[in-house]
Amino acid sequence: SFALSVAVQELGLPFYNHLESLLAETDNGTIRRRLLIGMSAAVLPELSTRLLDIVISTDTRINEKAILIFGQLDMKETQDSAYAWVKDKYRVLALILPEQYLAYAPMVGSDFCSASQLEDMRDFFKDEIKPGSGAERNMAKVTELITNCSTLKASISGLSIPVVGETSQ
Repeated sequence: SFALSVAVQELGLPFYNHLESLLAETDNGTIRRRLLIGMSAAVLPELSTRLLDIVISTDTRINEKAILIFGQLDMKETQDSAYAWVKDKYRVLALILPEQYLAYAPMVGSDFCSASQLEDMRDFFKDEIKPGSGAERNMAKVTELITNCSTLKASISGLSIPVVGETSQ
């Protein structure tokens, strides 16, 4: 999977197209997972959009959709656009995903690290989370993750870390 991810990032569209054609030709769940992980490493904006649109197509199985979404959310290059895509397509996702999967929707913010991102998530999900679905618990987990990350980031930015090889005078 790692080699496929690197190849997608280095070779771009031609290799992505190759993986997509292989995906269409196989029913083997293990192979499909590896192909999807590789494809989800796409960082070119046009490939990222194309990849995410596969999520709402019938080309992917229910259990495969998260691989693509979270693969894009995990990378700094695609995180913002993937999150915007999730918000834009959330009503469609809510129709095609089982309710137990939607309980994990707040986890889209797992790699966020700022108070503004947390506020945006809270604003977005306040009307989307169904009470008793388990999503509240996941929102609490993500809130803690983001808060801890942003606090740590703020404390690190205040440190003066010497550069290796530099001598103090």
